[in-house]
Amino acid sequence: MSESEEELSAGHSPELEPVVEKISTEYGFDVRGYKRTTLYRRLQKRMADAGCPTAEDYLVRLETDPREHGQLVNTLLINVTEFFRDPPAWEYLQRECLEPLLGAQPPEEPFRAWSAGCATGEEAYSLAISIAELTPGRNLPVKIYATDMDEGAIMAARAAVYGPAALENVSQERRERFFEALPGGQSRVRREVRRMVIFGHHNLLEHTPISRVHVLVCRNLLIYFDAETQQQILQRFHYSLREDGFLFLGRAETLMSRSSLFTPVEPRLRIFRKHPDRVPGRRPPLPGSRFPDRLPERKDGMDSSRPATEQAVPIEQIHGPVLLLDRDGALVAASPAARELFRISDRVIGSTLAQLEERTRPTVLRVAIEDARVTARATRVEEVRLPVGDGKIAILNFEVRPLTEARGELAGLLVWGQELTREYEAVEELVRVREELEAVSEELQTSREELETINEELQSTNEELETTNEELQSTNEELETTIEELQSTNEELETTNDELRARQEALNERDRFQGMVLSSLQMGVVVVWSNWTIASWNRTCEELWGVREAEAVGQNLLQLDSGMPFDQIRKPILAVMQGEEPARSLELKAMNRRGRPLHCRVRIIPLQEPANGTAGAMILIEAAAERA
Repeated sequence: MSESEEELSAGHSPELEPVVEKISTEYGFDVRGYKRTTLYRRLQKRMADAGCPTAEDYLVRLETDPREHGQLVNTLLINVTEFFRDPPAWEYLQRECLEPLLGAQPPEEPFRAWSAGCATGEEAYSLAISIAELTPGRNLPVKIYATDMDEGAIMAARAAVYGPAALENVSQERRERFFEALPGGQSRVRREVRRMVIFGHHNLLEHTPISRVHVLVCRNLLIYFDAETQQQILQRFHYSLREDGFLFLGRAETLMSRSSLFTPVEPRLRIFRKHPDRVPGRRPPLPGSRFPDRLPERKDGMDSSRPATEQAVPIEQIHGPVLLLDRDGALVAASPAARELFRISDRVIGSTLAQLEERTRPTVLRVAIEDARVTARATRVEEVRLPVGDGKIAILNFEVRPLTEARGELAGLLVWGQELTREYEAVEELVRVREELEAVSEELQTSREELETINEELQSTNEELETTNEELQSTNEELETTIEELQSTNEELETTNDELRARQEALNERDRFQGMVLSSLQMGVVVVWSNWTIASWNRTCEELWGVREAEAVGQNLLQLDSGMPFDQIRKPILAVMQGEEPARSLELKAMNRRGRPLHCRVRIIPLQEPANGTAGAMILIEAAAERA
């Protein structure tokens, strides 16, 4: 089962496939090569944020909300990066890779680099800073192509403005040399560094790769793709790099079991070098033993070089499969191992190898025997496979050596076999174990990449939460300030309220006192404004004419229906209000509320206002009943 199939079986969500297909075919953002576990997790996060419980609801959201596509892309593209991420790896890249390349670079030829999946530009600028440190005073043209699919991230990268948190891995020396301070604690990459970097939109799977680059930086991007897509991207990277180019990957990525296109320079730091396409390797050579140049000497001192037909060779004492043939190729003797291997009995001694059982007479061995017999030269046959029963196969190497007489004529043939079955079984077992280890390594790598993906998602979420927390903290500070301002205003209002209450009490006391004074006077008191509106009407007036204060106050004095003929004294009142007379006294007749006649002495006094003069008049009325 392939990696992608394992992912589908492990975390398959069939209901999300229509969303994946729609994004890939209608929005120009093909996500079908992404690892399904990561893709589904990010989709579910966006659906939750959008308030869409089902895929059908989210498809409707995509159709009706034009902003949703951009928000989805921002969720799928995890822009986690930083300046000089993994400092030891950057130090090695600068010292062992960039420095030799730049030292051998012709001054008229531009030095080309590519930062694939650059996100917000930190690693592209890290590469530019590393190159700038190695080329002080050199007018070497440098072009660093920084590409990404996220337009918003590219715009932020072009701006090259970063906060204090983004510069944690940047030394103070580099900050002073390659950054300029901005208001608000932010910093901007200096112009001479920004001019090295060219940002642009690029899709690794669809667009033409950038060619002839010396260094290609692609860190923790491959972990989001399945194995097949990773291979496609690696082939494109292989095409992009020069023959002496370097590939710099992230710490969660490895090529050891992924591709033969690159050879590791420093595998622990994930730095690789371009390697030409490799031919699949042959089976490693098996360990072998030297064949003897001559037969063992007999104990009776007879020379083994004598014709085989004239002496009895103690072949039964030889370990391993050995056959002794005469000059015609007829079988003379066989070792115990050879008798067992070739099913040789005493009755077949004297027969040729072709006359043995069909399954125990390998053609290649017969051809070698015939070749040695005709040419009188030793021949060798490797990896001869012979059935040994129970479905098992024996694997042997054979050497056929001619035996000559003293006169140099062919006397016979010695067939010496070396059994390699155990060695081959060990190699096959080694291959099997190696394949299992590679499978386990693949699984571990997949798990590691998945964990790294989750870690980057968590880091991205953590950054979002930190931003939200800072916003909430700022809002909280504003609220606290507002609360303090409100508290201060409330204290001022309480103070004002206390003052108003004191004034109100004073006014009430004054009104009460004024009411007591007016009520205690044994005469009617009427206060009238200059527009003839009654401002005050005391209790004596109520008793005399039966009009209550609430009924009189606010009424026109000349139109008041009472027993007092105020219209008859209109002119004297007007003269006093206009200041023509300081005061006026007069007498007139009136009627009380019971209809009895009254004799009234009236005194009119001006009502003075300090700023504007006379505001009205005060009318004092002393009434006495007339005698009959």
